[in-house]
Amino acid sequence: MNEKKTENIVRDYFRKHGYYKDSNIIVEEQQSDNPRIKKLLKNASKKGTKGGYPEFIVTSKQYSDFVIIVECKANVSKHESKTKDHYADYAVDGVLLYASYLKKEFDVIAIAVSGETKKHIKINHFLCLKGQPKEIPSFGNNILSFENYYENYINNPIKFNQDYLALLKYSEKLNETLHLNKISESDRAFFISGVLIALQDKAFKQSYESESTYDSLSERLVGTIKTHLTNSRIASDKIKNIESQFLFIKSNISFSQNKTILI
Repeated sequence: MNEKKTENIVRDYFRKHGYYKDSNIIVEEQQSDNPRIKKLLKNASKKGTKGGYPEFIVTSKQYSDFVIIVECKANVSKHESKTKDHYADYAVDGVLLYASYLKKEFDVIAIAVSGETKKHIKINHFLCLKGQPKEIPSFGNNILSFENYYENYINNPIKFNQDYLALLKYSEKLNETLHLNKISESDRAFFISGVLIALQDKAFKQSYESESTYDSLSERLVGTIKTHLTNSRIASDKIKNIESQFLFIKSNISFSQNKTILI
């Protein structure tokens, strides 16, 4: 049996789906230059010694908290043990071990692949979400494109509910912060919607933290909102009315005394 044949099959699927051609996708084999991954896998050995890596680690420059890992075995009889704790000997067991370490900081798609030919290949997928104790069997028995994996992962009902609850928790914290910084209840939703509009502008999103003063930051925030509304072909009289509603940002004492709050 030759595990290199199994790895070549995985590479062929990756080539077919454009993994190696996409500049945003990073495919690493049996190691990683990602410091977070290196730290988490430092003690993830299948044999009890320090350090271990799956055959493939796939990350994206766009989605820094999402990772795909692949563990390979040549013999399909070594695909999965009954107890899932024979980490060195079985593909499913091994990939779930690595996922258990990585999901401390990442959402993980763990893929177990066994077999030496595409005709007899065996593939299992598991979605392992950060903070969730159990893995979720997903995605069927074919290796998919990165886009398909990400779309299915982000729309998974458990992931959606997890994100929704995190958003509710953050919203409570944000509301309290705005209250303490003298943003009235009537202005809070308006203020947050304006910030979200401004953050759709890539130039603003990439550089707002570097504004040297509160005046320049608030001026740019309001200006970016106005530009976005103008480009959306909203009537000029309505834009002027909306812009006037944001003047409270420029005059807020708490923000002006500490611009990091607005940032």
